[in-house]
Amino acid sequence: MTWTYTLATLATTPKDQVRLMIEDTDTTDQQLQDEEIAFFLTQEGSVSLTAARCADTLAAKYSRQADRKVGDMSLSASQRSKAYLELAARIRQQARINVAPYAGGISAGDKEANAADTDRVSPSFWVDMERNPGVANPTDRPLEGMV
Repeated sequence: MTWTYTLATLATTPKDQVRLMIEDTDTTDQQLQDEEIAFFLTQEGSVSLTAARCADTLAAKYSRQADRKVGDMSLSASQRSKAYLELAARIRQQARINVAPYAGGISAGDKEANAADTDRVSPSFWVDMERNPGVANPTDRPLEGMV
């Protein structure tokens, strides 16, 4: 198993982007291996969702560990677990905010691309459809006649 982080390739390396989002960039405090992040990238499909999943994984890891106190010194794994859960929630919230809505068919180019798509389901309704009751939507109908 390996652990790598390269700041120079951050813009083009999803693994390193995930590491930055979950603050797993310290070589002396390695949290997840490259292979674990690669697995989550294949499962989630996006850097943000992968980072949230990694944070959930780290929260689970620390939730299994007990808080310890020896004299004045204490180690609070439960706080780390809680922090990673909060990080995962924040990342998911940001991912939802950054989604751009798409409304298809509002430009002539979109309409042409949709009409040319042979895998597209033919529209059930179109302009002037009531002028010829019982006639199916013709596939060669002009674009401006389709809704």
